[in-house]
Amino acid sequence: MTNTTLPLTANYEIVFTNDGSPSLRDLKGANQESMHHSGGAYSETQLIYGENIRQGLIQFQQQRNGHLNDHNNNHTNSQQASRGHVANNANASAESALKSQTLVVGLGLGYIELLWSFECLNIFGQNLDSPIFSTLHLHSFESDPFLRNSFIDFFLNDSDTVLMPVYQQILEYFLKDSRYQNISAALVKKFLKISYH
Repeated sequence: MTNTTLPLTANYEIVFTNDGSPSLRDLKGANQESMHHSGGAYSETQLIYGENIRQGLIQFQQQRNGHLNDHNNNHTNSQQASRGHVANNANASAESALKSQTLVVGLGLGYIELLWSFECLNIFGQNLDSPIFSTLHLHSFESDPFLRNSFIDFFLNDSDTVLMPVYQQILEYFLKDSRYQNISAALVKKFLKISYH
């Protein structure tokens, strides 16, 4: 597939990479550089960040489980029986004590943020009421207000944005990936609303 482009704004154009996934080209810069390799924006995101994000989240899960086990082992059955309410509050406190903080610098089109979201839902399940989801935090920075506000408008506020068709295409790449076959776009958006900072 040859790279094709689609004008977007005076500052950006959409570039379709060789795997068909969209990227963004910055027309303001001297090099007019694309944000992803021409071979594939989605493929590049999975190759560079996928395994690292998966392993980081699995390690967090293991640390969290160990933390909860250590906490629970410190309470005897008699203490829990005599102070059931206190023990339940202590367990709730222990569950939220360990947090996962993920930082992304350079939001762009949000591929990494979406990858992180899909992986969280894949690893920790899809019940957003589970205490684990209150411990997962994504901090993402983008200097360009257009990109930052477009991502927030589409994924967090369910508002229309000029990038809406691009975000829909990116979501489709994740949704058709066999790793994420049981995860819906609506669930990802809902999760981003509680985890994105």
